[in-house]
Amino acid sequence: MKNSLIGRLLTMLLVLSMLMSITSVVFASTNDQKSEEARILELFEKHDAREISARSLPQGIEPIVINTLEDLETFIAERENRAHTIEFFDDRLPESRNARVTGTTGIERDIGGPTLRLNTTYEYLVSVHGIQGLRAIQNWWSLTGFTLSHSLSSSWAQGSVSNGVLRVQGTASVNTYLLFSGAIRIITDRYDGSFDFRPMHGVSNARLVRI
Repeated sequence: MKNSLIGRLLTMLLVLSMLMSITSVVFASTNDQKSEEARILELFEKHDAREISARSLPQGIEPIVINTLEDLETFIAERENRAHTIEFFDDRLPESRNARVTGTTGIERDIGGPTLRLNTTYEYLVSVHGIQGLRAIQNWWSLTGFTLSHSLSSSWAQGSVSNGVLRVQGTASVNTYLLFSGAIRIITDRYDGSFDFRPMHGVSNARLVRI
């Protein structure tokens, strides 16, 4: 009888110990989850990731899905450590004497998915007297490449000619959309760009930075 009672007590102690272990694991797991969510929200606040309604999401945009803290940290690292290499592009008609030449040129930079471009369409006259009448027809910003989770907004660009050099400058905002725990968030980056264009010489003094 005594042994039976001791056995029951030992069984109860074993069950109680198991329940405490399970509760401890669940509690620790819950705390870890809450800690990770808090860190994610802290990083969102640091990078000004504002929450928006689903109705505010532009048509065709698919937000980048953030499931874990690791996902967000990877996204931020790639965004912050992106190389700031500026490329040039130029698309123009062949030059000939007594001809009016038009073309599009500008600068571009990989901003982590899409490529941001500052463009100008120019025109000038080639004659026996040299190059004359250089002017900017249109100046604008554009996004190319992987733009599924990004949009361009609040941009302006202008071009002016002085001493045979076309100077193009402007600013643009690029929105990046994220999805975390059913909520859509938006990060807006502002860029400043400028460059000089000279016929026969191309683009120089290029600058395209996040501000």
